[in-house]
Amino acid sequence: MQSIHAIAAALLMGGALAAQAADRDASFHPGELLSSNAEYREAWQDLVKNEERLPDWLIN
Repeated sequence: MQSIHAIAAALLMGGALAAQAADRDASFHPGELLSSNAEYREAWQDLVKNEERLPDWLIN
């Protein structure tokens, strides 16, 4: 059940980031926020740290 929550959170975050990207430029990538902001990266890692069935590309 926890992996469903993680996937839902990822989709919501992706949607929010996509909406932000529309305001910026077309070359925005959702991973930029995780790599550029330590607080977002830490929150993401806390969310997925116990998820064993998620693919690596989603965890990282």
